[in-house]
Amino acid sequence: MGILRAAPAVDDDQNETPLPTIVLERGLHHRIVQTESGGIYTVLADGLCYEDNGVLKDSEEILELEPGFAVARRGQHKASLAANINSERVVELISPDGKRFVTTGSISVADRSHEPERRQLCDSRLSE
Repeated sequence: MGILRAAPAVDDDQNETPLPTIVLERGLHHRIVQTESGGIYTVLADGLCYEDNGVLKDSEEILELEPGFAVARRGQHKASLAANINSERVVELISPDGKRFVTTGSISVADRSHEPERRQLCDSRLSE
């Protein structure tokens, strides 16, 4: 299994080592942090943390590669992306409240003089 991570943000001052911090509290959309010097601040963001077996963990922008799929599990929304667009389940999204959304592969082609047409998709092929 492989892992794809989001690229880190570019920092202009890369020589500075970040100070160690302690997370005092986590919520789904906040994190309270204490710095090494004793200062406390709150980080706010949508989907900052997710629940895993009753424990709140920091969300991560990671796609785990599995045979035929890339899967995002480390956030409030879970998603899987098929490697082949011509499959039954191209994208599956599970919301935090457990609702499941699935898309299938299809394409519609239209111009102003004709009604939209559905076109058959071909299997994706990996080039080597």
